[in-house]
Amino acid sequence: SDLTKAPAGDAVAEDLYVRAEEISEKYGVQLLIADQCDTDFRMYKGVRREKESDIVSALDVLDKVLGAYPEGFFEQLKFDSYSEIEIHLLGKIEHKIDDMVPIGFVECQNGTFVMGLDIRGKEVIGQPVEQIFYHEVSHMVDLKLETESEYIDNGYSDSQWRSINPED
Repeated sequence: SDLTKAPAGDAVAEDLYVRAEEISEKYGVQLLIADQCDTDFRMYKGVRREKESDIVSALDVLDKVLGAYPEGFFEQLKFDSYSEIEIHLLGKIEHKIDDMVPIGFVECQNGTFVMGLDIRGKEVIGQPVEQIFYHEVSHMVDLKLETESEYIDNGYSDSQWRSINPED
């Protein structure tokens, strides 16, 4: 894949950056860790997480959950000008406008799906990183479907989509 090269980092062990890059290449996303992560997003602020055990754990989880999707899924998720997916492995995340303290988010900015995940561990945030990731990917799917249904006559129907989803 033609991923943008992640910025160099030196806040944690070199093998963690190498592993993040390998997972990135494997699945066609850009995993950013420690000092590679942004902290100022459009609607959110994040704190960099440099605790190596949390990064190792999050990379283990993301390698597993990214692999659970069908081959090519993340390439298909990209569309039009949104040609990259960045995943920032962060500490605490705050919403810029209200008092909400989310454990993950997805934004579209500068041709990129940007996902932020709080990786501090389920004992701190109450949810495993795996569940946060699945939830945020569902938002990316929604954004793609919404954009396609709004701008492309592809036969997409909200009512048909809802009819094939489980009741709950």
